[in-house]
Parts: sequence; C-alpha cells; structure tokens
Amino acid sequence: MASAIRSLFFSAKDLAKATRNYDPGLIIHQDSFSDLYKGKHGTTNDRPILVEKFSYKGHSDPIERIINELVVLSQINHKHVAKLLGCCLETELPILVYECSDVNKILSDLIIDDHQSSPLSWESRLRIATEIADAITYTHTFTSRPIIHRDIRLKNIFLDHQDVARLFGFSLCIRIPDGQTHVEEPLAGTIGFMDPMYVATSQVSEKADVYGFGVVLLEILSGKSVYKLNEEYPDFENQIWCLTAQADLLRQVVDPKIKEVTEQMCDLQLEAYANLIIRCTRGNEDERPEMIEVAKELRRICKASQVQPQ
Repeated sequence: MASAIRSLFFSAKDLAKATRNYDPGLIIHQDSFSDLYKGKHGTTNDRPILVEKFSYKGHSDPIERIINELVVLSQINHKHVAKLLGCCLETELPILVYECSDVNKILSDLIIDDHQSSPLSWESRLRIATEIADAITYTHTFTSRPIIHRDIRLKNIFLDHQDVARLFGFSLCIRIPDGQTHVEEPLAGTIGFMDPMYVATSQVSEKADVYGFGVVLLEILSGKSVYKLNEEYPDFENQIWCLTAQADLLRQVVDPKIKEVTEQMCDLQLEAYANLIIRCTRGNEDERPEMIEVAKELRRICKASQVQPQ
C-alpha cells in the first residue's frame, strides 16, 4: 500500500462540488457496481477529473473490491491504463478519482451505437485495439504476479481528447500468486466476455483476459455487441470459423459503417485480424495466445495497414 501514499486524498465536500452533487448528467459510464462522473476539481486548478462512486447494489464485499482496485492502480504506470489521482475515504464506500481530459468517450458508445454521426474509422479501431492490447500485456508482465483484469470489455475502455485509449474498471482484478499460473476465484465478470474455462472450473488465469479481449476485437470489427452477435451466430465459434475461411463471407461480419474502408483492405490483413479473434476465443485456454503475442500480431497488422499506435 506504500505506493498508494503518493496519491492525493480528496474530501467528500470537494468531490460533491466537482460533480455538482453527483449530477446524473455528468455520468459517462454506469455498471452494476459504480457510476463514473466527469467533474472539475478546484484544488487542481479546475483540472478535469473522473470520479468513480461505488454502491452496494447486492455486492457483499464492495469495500474489499474498491481497496483492491485502489492498491493495484497505485502500482500501475502505463499510458493506456487510467491514471489514479487519489481517493476519498470520508464516505461510506471509498471514492476513486482518476486523471481526465476535456473530452472522454466510452468506447462502447462509439462502436456499438448505430446513431453515431462520426463512427470510428477502421484505422482508429485497429490503433485502439493495439493500445489496449499493450495495456493488458503490461498488467500481465510488469511484476512477477500478473494482474488479471477479469472484465475486459468496450465499456471499460475510454478515449481521451486525443483519442488515446485507456483501460479502466479494475474492481474485479486479481493477482496470480508467485509460482502459480491459476487461482481459484468465485465467478465474476460480464456475461459474454467471461472465459468458458473459468466459468466451468472457477480457475482463472491470464488467458481469461485474452478471451475477453478476443470478444472485444470481434465487437470492434462488427460494430455489434456480443449479445447481438450471439443471436446472429448461435454456434459462435464454428460459424465464425466458417466465415474466416472465406474472405467474401468474412466481410459480412464487418461493421457497415466502415465497410468502404475495409473493402480496400487486403484480404490477408482482414483474415489475420479474424484469425486472431478465433485464437483468442478458443474454448480451451491452452490454445489461446498470450497477450504479448496478441499485441505483437496487432502491431504487425497495423504496420501492414499503415496504422501507427500512440
């Protein structure tokens, strides 16, 4: 916990002021555990901040999960992971405060929303995927005890004012003990993104994040939520395999909002991206690549597509 001491401590009064008493209009992200508000804090020269306010909402151990996130984020320093500024300990449940820019957009709103007037280009999507792959690789490798996020999904990725991707939502994260590859944990995560082997055995490993990221890659390509995709492809793995085998069929999966761009893509590039999805979402975790390999493959695809990650 020593590294967390460098973070700021915010008062409950200051955070209420920064968020206009937690005005619902300032919420940029909600889930079953917390609301994320955008605000401005006076003691930091009115700099924009993100304020994560938690609630019980049926969770039996919220404080433990919040402190876990606080400790983990205090130790992480990566440009594609949300930067923790500090916390407030004056409230019933701790409140976390993150660095923020003038504009923050949740990736799911930009990818899944059919009413977006300016949908993200394929180049932007590919760059963002690579940046998040780098972030996950970092959390898996920067210490001898890998940090497993357990909730990799579009709603836990936001873009700053320069469209740089940042991963957040670490309340479910766990650390793998030294010398081990798996740890037994009660099921937690988001349906559709959860590793089927974790669901079956309660054993979680780095490959759980690989699976979740594979689903994210598919949503990025298709512009559809995993729930919509499961409706369209009930036999998910086998049907996506069939599509991957033929480039013309594969293009049926591509988000119509970016089809003009992807039609100019080399079939080999599109197939490489699709094959990466397949490998990441294998039912057997031993057949999935490690995140460092996923990140390298995305960089190779970026290079072939002349996309430069930040």
